[in-house]
Amino acid sequence: MQMGQVSASSSQLPFDTSKPYALVVGDFGHLFVFDGHQLFEFPTSTTFNLTQVRWRHDGAYALAIGGNNTLLKITVSNHNVSIQAIPTPELSNSTTLQSITWNADDSSALITGPWGKYLLFNGQATSTIPSPINNRTIYASAWSPTTNLALVAGQNDTIGELNGTTTHIFDPPPTNCTSPKCSFFAVGWNPSGSYALIGGENSTLYGYQQGSLTKQNTAVLFEAYPHVIRSIAFNPDNGLGLITGRLGLTVIATQTKCDYNIFYNANAVCMSYKRIQYYRALNGTMIDLHRIGHFYDADWMPGTQDAYAVGPALRSFCLQDKSCVFGGWTIAQITSSDVSLLSQDRDADYSLRSIDWQPTIRASNPQMFTWYLLASGGIGFAATIIVVKRKTLRQWLGNSARSTAVDPAISLDSHRPDEEEYC
Repeated sequence: MQMGQVSASSSQLPFDTSKPYALVVGDFGHLFVFDGHQLFEFPTSTTFNLTQVRWRHDGAYALAIGGNNTLLKITVSNHNVSIQAIPTPELSNSTTLQSITWNADDSSALITGPWGKYLLFNGQATSTIPSPINNRTIYASAWSPTTNLALVAGQNDTIGELNGTTTHIFDPPPTNCTSPKCSFFAVGWNPSGSYALIGGENSTLYGYQQGSLTKQNTAVLFEAYPHVIRSIAFNPDNGLGLITGRLGLTVIATQTKCDYNIFYNANAVCMSYKRIQYYRALNGTMIDLHRIGHFYDADWMPGTQDAYAVGPALRSFCLQDKSCVFGGWTIAQITSSDVSLLSQDRDADYSLRSIDWQPTIRASNPQMFTWYLLASGGIGFAATIIVVKRKTLRQWLGNSARSTAVDPAISLDSHRPDEEEYC
């Protein structure tokens, strides 16, 4: 992948802002614009790690957070990228902020981090709101797309509901963790706001609906070692869920009809899960996803059936996430049935941690359409034609040295789809 390098003060952006683009953040203050095939770097005022980036729903600007209580306001307009540091006097300098979520009308962003502290950003300044969580880090948060309710999740089995002013903490739920306490790192609402998923260590996954938690059966997805869930994202167009995490964890979540149960009400939501176990390398070889690296965050490109995941690359082969060596960065493209490596730099001195697509710009270039046939159905058969915006891998990546994903220390031998080496 070629890396476009431009200044934040540049009057002409090297990418087309009329087509979909995402913001990507990483270690040591790295900020990029990603257009689906290139990364364009913009300098920031911080050298601390940036942990997450999230756009307002209306696309007016985005917020990025990170170490040393860093809060950045990022605006892309009039052929310029502007970056403004927002003061956070309520926090100590040692604070690493963990998550951002915007409420439905974009009037406030909820920002979470250590000691259960909540920050609210109103577009101009930050303020704190009371929180009963005073000794645990809140790693994830997500505001409902339709109501004034945010879900928060973090250390020590913490899952809570915030109604804007007060927080209700759920009793510690049963988990898959072998340790006494479990951490949750991901929360995601479906587009209609009818339910949410909450995930964390040991592939512990909960469904949330109308104030209740339902433990999801993820054991069927793994033969041995379950993974850590780091991100949950729903396609805003079709509601397809994407669960990603450590060691290339990729699971597709689909809402299904509930089997008959006297405990289900008419509005009950039931889910089915499908794990993708292999990815397509740049040379077309199919490789076990455990060897790609970690997926720290993922998001769907608006107007397409394609999602993109970012995280550190795996530098050396390991079993069950033990004694693994990670470094550099990875970008992968994900569909409902396939994962393809787009670019990977194992030698970079930073990792990528978060990605978020500008929400109001949708794919529309007919020259990039590919036809897919999806079949579904139980008794009988139904076929649906879906148009998806994508280019071929070779078109996207070219022959840049940064397009090389093959590590001589890692075997690229193909595996049959029914083989499972580990995890």
